[in-house]
Amino acid sequence: MSRVCIYTLEPVEYGGVPDKVHFAYDVIKNLGHDSNLIYVATNRVPNGSRFDKIKFFLTAKAQDEIIYNMHGFGIPDYPLPAWLPYLMPLVFARHIINASQMHLAISGSNHVALPSAILNRRFIVWIGTMYEEEIVGKAIGGDPWAVAMMKKPITRKILEWQERFIFRRASLILTNGKHTAEAVARSCPEAANKIRTLIFPIDETRFKPKPSVRDSSHPYLLFAARINEPRKNTPLLIRAFARVHQRHPNLKLILTGDPPNDILLNATREEKVMDSIDFRGYQTPDELIQLYQGAELFIVPSLQEGMCNAMLEALACGTPTIATRCGGPEKMIVDDEIGYLVDNNDEDQLVTAIIKALANPAHLNVMRQNARDYAVNTYARPIAEKILRAALKEVYPQHF
Repeated sequence: MSRVCIYTLEPVEYGGVPDKVHFAYDVIKNLGHDSNLIYVATNRVPNGSRFDKIKFFLTAKAQDEIIYNMHGFGIPDYPLPAWLPYLMPLVFARHIINASQMHLAISGSNHVALPSAILNRRFIVWIGTMYEEEIVGKAIGGDPWAVAMMKKPITRKILEWQERFIFRRASLILTNGKHTAEAVARSCPEAANKIRTLIFPIDETRFKPKPSVRDSSHPYLLFAARINEPRKNTPLLIRAFARVHQRHPNLKLILTGDPPNDILLNATREEKVMDSIDFRGYQTPDELIQLYQGAELFIVPSLQEGMCNAMLEALACGTPTIATRCGGPEKMIVDDEIGYLVDNNDEDQLVTAIIKALANPAHLNVMRQNARDYAVNTYARPIAEKILRAALKEVYPQHF
């Protein structure tokens, strides 16, 4: 039995990165090895006064813990420049790194892998996006942190250097999809031969169609995401829905993932669709599956996505998807087969695509079956497990 060090973000209850971590943790366990997560514990920092935060940091300690049934080691999220927290495992978790025979970094961008790159260990990174793409996408949406980052060219240069350094040192680079794979190859051509595609795995035995759930007398569109995040561009969807609703007055829009902030509530009031938009907040996995199964369409209005895991779940449930050309979706959605693509941030095209899809129920049913077939054949969990096992064996043959 060997030990695997998994560098990641702080695991939370749901989301793309935490789901990938759980998946990898289970695969490694089934292969007969132990894993230990290393992460910066951002959620522990109090939201109160500056005094409360100072008091917290004076007493906070890096510590072992069990988090969502996984062995973890949390490092306090000290108020440091954006590029510096990625070095903290070298200070606080060196004992875990040194005791590990295998190293796997799982995150959005690759920066959590910096300790392995500096120590020149053999390691694998599994990423969803490029850092600059994510910052720009968030900034366009008005995210305050991203807007501030756009004004810090030196910090961005350091982060860009770290990203390329990690790609060069990595033994293998797994990307969520073709879009990010192509972006990595453009950014770091010397790493192109190390890139593999590992699309986020969906349990196709749970996420599956159930036509009896769909009620034609109560049709709805669905978007499941961190809907308040500016990068998700939810106000665009609300405006587009208001226009579609004029043609389809029985149609509803369900938004789930977060309780709505004032921006979204004000948008629904301005568009006069308060009674037709249902903010569901957080849903359990079973509740979310039922929403996927019952939706007419899943909509992705985002400004930037490395992939959009909720879109994959919707397709597996046989729900056609309309998505903006925001990165990952444009390498997945086949126009007129499993959904439609529209230009990024284009309200008119989004309205037209929704109306087109709803106008032809027979073709919509064809797309439902196509979506399910595509999901099962492309990113079902057994396929992803096979790719991850092969990657681990390629880099660490002596442990298998």
